[in-house]
Amino acid sequence: MNYSNKEALLGAMLVGGWDADKGGQVYGIPIGGSMVRLPWATDGSGSTYIWGYLDAEYKPGLDRAGAERLVATALALAISIDGSSGGMARLVTITAAGAERKLIRGDKVQQFWDAVEPSKPGGEGMVVV
Repeated sequence: MNYSNKEALLGAMLVGGWDADKGGQVYGIPIGGSMVRLPWATDGSGSTYIWGYLDAEYKPGLDRAGAERLVATALALAISIDGSSGGMARLVTITAAGAERKLIRGDKVQQFWDAVEPSKPGGEGMVVV
């Protein structure tokens, strides 16, 4: 769909699903339209901020609770630094039984920006990146 409409569309997709032969699967489909099966995938404006976190923290064989925790933390990291990543997390867990949706309201999303010391007069404690 992306590739055949590349003149009119500008967007990447993440596709996830479940089948009886291969179990859970995730595919990343970048703007160019190639389709690559991956152990995990991320895209969108906040993805650049969380790529290293996901790369370091993803472990094959995660159970459902661990996978949901990983995704919720990754989304919270993106939300804390990227104004376009929204203020809440919507998770969809896909299993052989179907898809289950979970909403984490904004006031329940883990906060990360409180770890940075505020700037003090004279520049002490200032963080420059």
